[in-house]
Amino acid sequence: MDRKIKAKIKTKIILPISAILLVFGVILVTFFEMRYENNAIDMAENFALNSIKQFKFVREYYTKNIISDIRLSKDLKVHFDHIESKKVIPLPATFIQDLSSGFKARKIDIELRYILRSSLS
Repeated sequence: MDRKIKAKIKTKIILPISAILLVFGVILVTFFEMRYENNAIDMAENFALNSIKQFKFVREYYTKNIISDIRLSKDLKVHFDHIESKKVIPLPATFIQDLSSGFKARKIDIELRYILRSSLS
């Protein structure tokens, strides 16, 4: 009789509780895995957008504060072909391209591309 009572206790109490705990465990693991993946994607997107804003600022700063002053100079010129000449500095877009090439040469995983505003519309 003792065995029958123990068997009933196992089948009516312990097994359902174990099954419920297992189901909740699977649900929790799935939930946390999805949240982790979504957070990783959001962080990567935010990092990329922040990097774009930084380089846009660098380009804007270069244009407003450096190019405008150099245009007043009679000794220096602004041109895309600046590497061979000492009296020529790069255009803002060329500057960004040069940075991108430098990053690539140093195996820094950033690629910068200049996109014309007219191509975005």
